[in-house]
Amino acid sequence: MYTNNKTEKDHSIMLLFFLALLLLMQVIRHVIGISIPLSFFTLIFAVAVFLLSRAESIVLVAAMVPFCNNLPMNEILLCFIAMIIIKESFNRGKICIRQQYFGLLAIWVVIEIINNLRIGIIPNINIIYWLVYLLAIYFMIDTEIDEVNRKRIGKYYCLGTCAFVLLLSFVTIRSYGISSFLAGSIRLGRTDDVSSLFSSNPNSVALLCVLATSICLHLIESKAIRMWYGIPIILISLIGGVVSQSRAFIIGEITLLIIFTLARGTDQRRTFWTKVAIIAIVICGVYFVTKQYPDILNTVLGRFQEDDITNGRVSITQGYFKASLTDPLGVLFGYGLSSYMQALLGIAGVQNSAHSMILEVYLSWGIVGFVIVTSWIISLIRIRKSNCFNYGNNSGSMIPLIILLVMLQSSRMFRTLNPILLLAIAIIFSQGVKDTKREFEA
Repeated sequence: MYTNNKTEKDHSIMLLFFLALLLLMQVIRHVIGISIPLSFFTLIFAVAVFLLSRAESIVLVAAMVPFCNNLPMNEILLCFIAMIIIKESFNRGKICIRQQYFGLLAIWVVIEIINNLRIGIIPNINIIYWLVYLLAIYFMIDTEIDEVNRKRIGKYYCLGTCAFVLLLSFVTIRSYGISSFLAGSIRLGRTDDVSSLFSSNPNSVALLCVLATSICLHLIESKAIRMWYGIPIILISLIGGVVSQSRAFIIGEITLLIIFTLARGTDQRRTFWTKVAIIAIVICGVYFVTKQYPDILNTVLGRFQEDDITNGRVSITQGYFKASLTDPLGVLFGYGLSSYMQALLGIAGVQNSAHSMILEVYLSWGIVGFVIVTSWIISLIRIRKSNCFNYGNNSGSMIPLIILLVMLQSSRMFRTLNPILLLAIAIIFSQGVKDTKREFEA
């Protein structure tokens, strides 16, 4: 099927206009203090999404997840992705969900219900909520997206991250003052004491910034965007990551540069000089950040010298494993996604602060669940790959996915919905796409 890129772009621009309007209302309510019925306008946005959108357009808007990180609409967006695809499937006379993916979700639902009953919690609507969310992720992965829109997804994500960092910086400076901001007295994203609306986990800020940098680097290398367009994105991402004071950001950036340097491109000569130029820009960006924010940088580097460099997470992890090993069912099936925090508090006396994708999955669903989630991620990649073709030896397109999986080892994944959406974006961006135009002309 040939995709009309102009119509699709018009749809996505219309949705982005609604998104910007909703964000403006949030800012007005926070800065001026005017009472705005935000839930009412969110409902209007949701109806507009459903009535005006096609599947391809809404996937583009979903790439702006950093931009709407603090808006009450991420879950609405993904639920409407599922609803729109189902609607289109009915129009085609069929709903196509691959048996492997459906089977994994069915097993997960059974394990979740068993865990809820075992812990003494009545299964609630959260299971349906997560099921719809994961189905929406599937539809994002399985939607055919041509090369133009694939690159547009990367651009939207990078712009969304920059807007998110600038908005958080504005709220932080307005609340605490420019001197406290530059001195590193407050971590970017930690404004819950003055504004829970615009508060975010600093590690989440670092995750968004590293992923934006990796996507931007590949867009520059593949000539999808010009160098002058990517430089501000890289600089804002670097500043946002440093101001978040996240040690994971430093590790992620170093890992990114190493992988980016080693990755091969389709044109080796052009790729070499492009990489030299990009690395030079990154070095200049680091120098700029060092000069402009020396106190913050010293604070971040100083955190690596603390006696408890993991901030107590190693001892918490040991408590988790010690408690779970006394429960064979816990080892096999975990404690459930919605209940394991309470369960472990009663068993081990520790609060959940795993900050590791592997540990999150193990505690939620045990060894069986770890196999399921691993199979789920592999199946998503295969689904995407079966709809696409690869760009020869251009291994640079896989960098965002690799970096995201590395960063998630120090971040919450299955306790926070957004990183799963980021996983879908990274998978979409890390694969080639069908040449639908060539098929149409043939």
